[in-house]
Amino acid sequence: MNIELEKVSKVYRTGKDIEVKALDSVDLKIDQGDYLAVCGVSGSGKSTLLHLIGCLDLPTEGKVLLDGKNTAEMKDAERAAIRNSKIGFVFQDYALIPYRTVYENLIIPAYFSNVRRKQFGPMVDKVLDVVGMKDYLKRRVDTLSGGQKQRVAIARALMLDPDIILADEPSGALDSKNKTELIEFFKTINESGKTIIVVTHDFEMAEAAQKIITIKDGTLVL
Repeated sequence: MNIELEKVSKVYRTGKDIEVKALDSVDLKIDQGDYLAVCGVSGSGKSTLLHLIGCLDLPTEGKVLLDGKNTAEMKDAERAAIRNSKIGFVFQDYALIPYRTVYENLIIPAYFSNVRRKQFGPMVDKVLDVVGMKDYLKRRVDTLSGGQKQRVAIARALMLDPDIILADEPSGALDSKNKTELIEFFKTINESGKTIIVVTHDFEMAEAAQKIITIKDGTLVL
């Protein structure tokens, strides 16, 4: 899936007369199979960019095009379908259900798709094999270490074989060993043809990407 942003701005209204411009006329093109790191200080607009690409939000001005289709012109159901099947999300806080097992967490995306339940098991086995967690299928998430939780989060993002992986500060809670493993996972996933977009403050995470862009005050810095 090719991604293109044309003069994209995003304004948030935090009060009756208060506006915050998170993105300001951003132009960006990302081809299928790219590995992009988005860098910048807190509040620069990095996460807003990720949310727009991931159909979690819509621009105030401009266009976000996914394979040439304007996300703002899609119906809610179409955007939801893209979020579930075409885009995998990896969040800094993992966004896992702590009192559920690894298996129960991984099948959540499949529940909101057309996948038959008899396919859940093979799909889970496949993605856990990718992240080296096959022996943890029945473990509750709240018994896992931070690195193990991040692996499960990556596995969940891969469940429906998406075209794009969006990761928001994925190494933020990891030690150096687990961060190194995360970087290797992303390289392997990218080599399989998937697009990876990582928002990060981490120099090592950024250096692992093929391309790096920096956002400052909502604007791309060239």
